[in-house]
Amino acid sequence: MTINWAQCHTRPVLMIPGPTELPFPVIQAMNQPPAIQYDRSFDEEVLEPTTLALREVFQTTHEVIIMPGSGRTALEAGALSVIEPGDRVLVVGAGQFGVLMREIMNRVGADWTEFPVEWGARLDLDRLAREAERLRPKAITLVHNETSTGTTYPAAEVGRIARSVNALYLLDTVSSIAGIDVRTDEWGVDLNMTGSQKCLAAPLGMSLVSVSPRAFEAMERRKRPASSLVYDLLRWKELWVPASRGGKVPDGAPRRQPVSIPTHLTSALRVAARLILDEGLPHRFRRHAVAGAAVRRGVAAMGLEMFPDASLLSNTVSCV
Repeated sequence: MTINWAQCHTRPVLMIPGPTELPFPVIQAMNQPPAIQYDRSFDEEVLEPTTLALREVFQTTHEVIIMPGSGRTALEAGALSVIEPGDRVLVVGAGQFGVLMREIMNRVGADWTEFPVEWGARLDLDRLAREAERLRPKAITLVHNETSTGTTYPAAEVGRIARSVNALYLLDTVSSIAGIDVRTDEWGVDLNMTGSQKCLAAPLGMSLVSVSPRAFEAMERRKRPASSLVYDLLRWKELWVPASRGGKVPDGAPRRQPVSIPTHLTSALRVAARLILDEGLPHRFRRHAVAGAAVRRGVAAMGLEMFPDASLLSNTVSCV
């Protein structure tokens, strides 16, 4: 499949982690009159198909929640929905966005412990497993693709460690989803948190979180409701997810979104997700791998070096 990328003649081509350049059909999808975000036709003809398509992109059979915001919004929504003050959380800190997750956990009152990793260096999985066994945390967090260092970390192995201590697994895939293979269900990810504007090639402005049944159960066991009405993910189960998928809304009944959804951005995201699936995930991952390798060869030809350990080189973000 050939993707028709929009050509920009008024500014340099974007070659940053995000926002990224948009395919022309994604731009076209925003060129329409306003829709009513709570109208049933928007819910059934735009929002629902978008969430179902994103399930395939996330490689999950569970709910994918779409909200206004960014990748950071998704991270904070995930944290405040499952973590209560005093809950133990083990945060893998391998770069600037690991530091961000640490700060988010601090804000929600978690009893957090950082597992520090030298920036650009490999993650010692054996030592992480021992620390997880010692702490027995409620949750373990990892940045899959650390944008600040151009590194991709072994998310599947960290997921196994989380399961071994019965911890929830919170994974930041902001700069990896749809560019690097992310197997949400296979890796045991309970909250897969990302944004729309990077490898998904959709406009900036949408937060995306896939939620496992274990994560919803943790939300339901809270002693007190989450501190946010807008970003409490449990409210989506109560107000929007149909009963046939484990939610509280009778099948066929009108649904309510806990927050107003940007209709133009959702339409664009729907097209972006469809383009990804039409291309095929294996081909898309291979395309990013080829592009990443080409960039690295070009860097080497200029006499420069990549920053991280060679075993961790990202195919979506290159740090020199």
